[in-house]
Amino acid sequence: MRYNILTKAGVALLFVAAIGFPNTSSAQTTDVGEPYGWQSKTQLEIEKVTLPKVDIDQLKSEDAINMANKVGPFRFGHEHIVNLDVIQSATITSTAEGEVYQVEFISKDALTMNVFFQEFDLGPGEYVHVFDSEGKFYDGAYTAANNQPDLLLSTLPIPATKIVVEYFRPSDSTYDSKLTIGHVVQGYRQVAQHFVDALHGTAKGLNDSGSCNYDTGCSQLPGNPFGAPGEWDDPIASVAIILINGSGICSGALVNNTANDGTPYFLSANHCGTSGGGGRSFLFGYESATTSCATTANSSNGPTTAQISGATLRASNSASDVALWELNSTIPNSYNVYFAGWDNSGNIPNEITGIHHPSGDVKKICREEDSPFYDTAGGAQVWWINEWEWGVTEPGSSGSPIFDQNKRIVGQLYGGLAACSGTVNNGTYDYYGRFDVSWDNGSSSSSRLSDWLDPLGLNPTTLDGYNPNQPSANLDAAVQSVDGVSGFFCNQEIFNPSVQISNAGVNTLTSLTIAYSLNGSSLGSIEWTGSLVSGSNESVSLPVLNISESGLYDYEVTVSNPNGGSDENASNNSGVSSLEAAIDANSAQLDLTFDCWPNEVSWELVSDATGNVLATGDGYPGDADGTTVSEIFCLAEGCYTFTIFDSFGDGMSGASYTSCGFDGDYQILDDDGTVLVEMTAPGADYGDFATHSFCIDGGTVPCAQPYPVAQNLTTTTQINGVLLQWDPIPGSIGCQIQGGLASASGLASFTTFQPNASSFLAPSSQLQNGQQYRWRVRCGCTTSIIGAWSDFDFFNWNVATKNYADLSDSMTLFPNPANNEMTVKLDSGNSGVYIATFYDLQGRMVKEEQHVIDGTQMLRYDISDLDAGVYLFQVSNGISTFSEKLIKQ
Repeated sequence: MRYNILTKAGVALLFVAAIGFPNTSSAQTTDVGEPYGWQSKTQLEIEKVTLPKVDIDQLKSEDAINMANKVGPFRFGHEHIVNLDVIQSATITSTAEGEVYQVEFISKDALTMNVFFQEFDLGPGEYVHVFDSEGKFYDGAYTAANNQPDLLLSTLPIPATKIVVEYFRPSDSTYDSKLTIGHVVQGYRQVAQHFVDALHGTAKGLNDSGSCNYDTGCSQLPGNPFGAPGEWDDPIASVAIILINGSGICSGALVNNTANDGTPYFLSANHCGTSGGGGRSFLFGYESATTSCATTANSSNGPTTAQISGATLRASNSASDVALWELNSTIPNSYNVYFAGWDNSGNIPNEITGIHHPSGDVKKICREEDSPFYDTAGGAQVWWINEWEWGVTEPGSSGSPIFDQNKRIVGQLYGGLAACSGTVNNGTYDYYGRFDVSWDNGSSSSSRLSDWLDPLGLNPTTLDGYNPNQPSANLDAAVQSVDGVSGFFCNQEIFNPSVQISNAGVNTLTSLTIAYSLNGSSLGSIEWTGSLVSGSNESVSLPVLNISESGLYDYEVTVSNPNGGSDENASNNSGVSSLEAAIDANSAQLDLTFDCWPNEVSWELVSDATGNVLATGDGYPGDADGTTVSEIFCLAEGCYTFTIFDSFGDGMSGASYTSCGFDGDYQILDDDGTVLVEMTAPGADYGDFATHSFCIDGGTVPCAQPYPVAQNLTTTTQINGVLLQWDPIPGSIGCQIQGGLASASGLASFTTFQPNASSFLAPSSQLQNGQQYRWRVRCGCTTSIIGAWSDFDFFNWNVATKNYADLSDSMTLFPNPANNEMTVKLDSGNSGVYIATFYDLQGRMVKEEQHVIDGTQMLRYDISDLDAGVYLFQVSNGISTFSEKLIKQ
């Protein structure tokens, strides 16, 4: 086990709170910020495991035999057995918040990599990330919310040849955690990319299935071979793709039960495996936004956010190749799933429709227009499909349902030789395990479906599907959105509003009254007529809106009188869209180019006239390094202050790190291309923050040539040096101080890049006892600081020199955020004179205190007089400075 001990300077905003993915289900990942390995600029040597080379050609030869008959899950990755206990084997990095465990796995020929935990049991506050060693992709965080009854967990594939598994354990954790990696999956097929899509929105593995397949969206087109447009939307919503133990893929569907209560039962095939439920991931709604209907045209990538991890096996039986799972988590309503109906009668259907994910591709639909017939295959009783008329199935389709003409499930895919031959099928067969055999075949609940799907004991032969989002009202018109009048508009007076109306009821809508108002004052109404079936929507254009004055406006739309009757649900009848109009305003553009750590950067724009924050930027992703983002500001005449922050305290000085090699940059241009703001810090190192003042359309920047001469120079002798002070020059970005022996001609120069600087500590280490010194200062708005020099001021130094602690790792500020009081904890080695200063976001010093410290452990500050907001807090002893961003609540 290897340990790394980091000082605070090497940590950089550890484990900050989330701004990315939502935590909506216990089966999903939780956003706790990016992995520590992405945040730290300190290159660590961590434990490495190089996986053995595998014969990929041999693996694909094995797959070809199984794929020909659709036997077993569609394998896309090789499982490297490692049996590695992360807690015992990983490199440990100690931080102020806790310990970070890291281990790296290397697989030279991998297309993707992911891990399968055979033991995953975390305590509160603990979490796991998996990320590629290049810092582009990560999966997680997995938390205690992902604990499964069988302790199993599979992570999603990441495109990489090297991945790091990272586990964080808080300092105060007493939980007996377990974290053992059973195997690491080396992906050798691009099909794994679909699960990369779920992380990163890419689409490299899309369109892996044959060209004779039909996207499910084809069933919504006029004249499609599957029926009326939209007829199959509900059954389609029941089908999902399954990632099995991180290395294989099957299909399946949610099924209804007689209680119609949405219990998440999921039907698939026995040959897709019946163990490792905790290591299964289910992806719903992965459907193409465009359609390819038996053509060589590519499908588009579909949504990949509707995921559930973990399931418990309820029943399985090889006699019909059936497996029934119950998902371990409730399915969010936002997933818009459907629980399919079924028919256990054994009656022969007139026709068969299949819905599935061939080769792990986006969801497809196929049709056999003739009746299937009874047969046996591999000892199982099956429906035999002689030949598909439209589309086919493929490896990865295993476990997918077939529906009869009533849209009820009658079986699940077992195997077959059907495949594409160009844009048509190859004329061969498939076979499906029979639902009627699965229903009551077996001596216990673990081998039959009836115990689970008929909890009420009704013994039906058929059951229709269940839509958890089914309308409950007959007449229910709704406003889905108000469009065209939302946001901030610069110099725009004419708007074209529209409203998206929807039918949330059962009855088809044929007429509506649509009223609209601005800031509570009625503008009129229109009568809409048409035909809007249940669940559908339509965009309706509204009269042109004219706005002639700057201000905030609420544009409200209300629907009423559906079909000339009363709306049974008034809660969804209105929608409001807010806009802010700036008439006779000016535009300016911020161009912000990142170094290698975009996640450290944030900024804000403040009006000097009102003090209001007009715009902010934060939460930039870690993989945006080297990219440029642009923001458009619409500003009235006047002056503004732009402040850019860096949470690590080194600006965007990426070139100073061998792991990066390039700096970031920023500038603000007006609509004529004139530079209003640009980075001025040497080497792009602006520290914790940099502040710039600028004016739009004739305003006067507070700091402009000729720069004012600094006035009222004073000196204060301290144990650790001499504090030099002067009146600040408003708007200055830094000051240059020159000083030396009064009896000598030479002067040494020092520069401080602090906005509106008003002091500098001449350290005792640079002074000689019994000598007189002279000094002067000048300030300016550029790095050259070309302002006029002040007159000389003089002081004598007669205090013995003394060593002082490095404050960067000897102080801790808490709480942060703080209300009325904050505390600074010091190490026992601190002593001497210390100056504590509070700066606001405009760089103005708002509070300052001086302390004589001799082993003091705590410094407490009353900050009740500070307004709520963000401040920079600094403590200096003349040798070193401690800085931290403080949030006053």
